[in-house]
Amino acid sequence: MGDCMKKIALISFMFGKLPEYLPIWLYTCEKNPEVQFFVLTDDTYKGTLPANVSIIPTELEDLRQKISEKVGFDVNLPWGYKLCDYRPAYGIIFEDLLKDFDFWGHCDMDILWGNMAHFLTEEKLNNYDRIYSLGALSIYRNTEEVNNWFRTLDTGPYNNYKYVFTEPDVHWFDEWGPENSRGTSEIIKYNKKRFFLDFECFDINGMKGKFEHALRGADFNKYPNLYVKYDNGCTTVNSGNTEIKEVLYTHFSKRNIKLPEQIKEPFYLVSPGVITNDFKEALKDHILENKKYDLMMLKMRIEKKLKG
Repeated sequence: MGDCMKKIALISFMFGKLPEYLPIWLYTCEKNPEVQFFVLTDDTYKGTLPANVSIIPTELEDLRQKISEKVGFDVNLPWGYKLCDYRPAYGIIFEDLLKDFDFWGHCDMDILWGNMAHFLTEEKLNNYDRIYSLGALSIYRNTEEVNNWFRTLDTGPYNNYKYVFTEPDVHWFDEWGPENSRGTSEIIKYNKKRFFLDFECFDINGMKGKFEHALRGADFNKYPNLYVKYDNGCTTVNSGNTEIKEVLYTHFSKRNIKLPEQIKEPFYLVSPGVITNDFKEALKDHILENKKYDLMMLKMRIEKKLKG
C-alpha cells in the first residue's frame, strides 16, 4: 500500500478501567502507522501514546445524548458494552471525527495486530464497501450511502436499528448477531453489497484455556498446542516449529494477558494467556495452566446461571 494507501480510522472503546493488557495493544497499533486509532473512554491513561493513537475522553451519558441527536430519537445505552450495537452507525455518530478518512471501522482492544498493510490491500479497498464482518474488526467505506446502511438497507426478516437502539440488551448488531436477532453483517449480506467476508484472523475461543479458533471454516484446530508469534510487525499462528499462517490480528477474547516487564520482539502469546520471549515456553502444552483456566470459566458460568 505504501504512500497510496487509503486513510483508515478505527474506533475502539472501554468504559470503566482500561485493561492491563493495553500496552501490548498500543505496541502493535504503533507498528501500523498507516492506520489511526481512536479510543473512547472515561478512564485516564498515564502512559505515552503512539502517534497514531488518540484517546477521546467520553462520558457514557454524553455519548448516549449525542447518538440520540444523530439518529433522531432517544436511544438506550445503559452500559458500555451496549455500544457494540451502535458501531454500524459510527460513520454518522462520529462524522466530524472521521471526515478526512476514506474508511472508518470499529475494533476491540483485546487484540494483537499483525501487519495490516499485508491484508488491507489497494485491491481490497477499491473493490469492497465493507471489509470483515466481526465486532473485533469491521471496516466501512466512508461515504454517505455506506454510512447510512444501518438504517436504509432492507432488513428482510431481521431486526431493524430502531428496535436494537431502543432495547437495553446487547444484540451484537455490529456483526452477525444471534439467530433470533441478526446483525448488520447478515443484513449487508442479505442485500448483496460489496462485502469482503473472509476472516483473516485468529479468533481464540475465550471459554477454553487451550487455544482454539472460535470460527468455523478454519483449519487451525487440526494442529496441536497452538500459539501466536509476533515478530517484525507480523502475527502468525504456529504449532511446534510449524508456522501455519500469517493473520491480520489475533483476538484473545478478554483474557487477562500476563505481560513481560519489557516488550521486545520476537514474543509469543501462549495458552492460557501469557506473553513471553522464551520460545521454549511456546513449545510447551501448558496442560495444568489450561485446566485451571477451564475451571475458572466453568465457575463463572455456574455463578452467572445461579444469579439468573
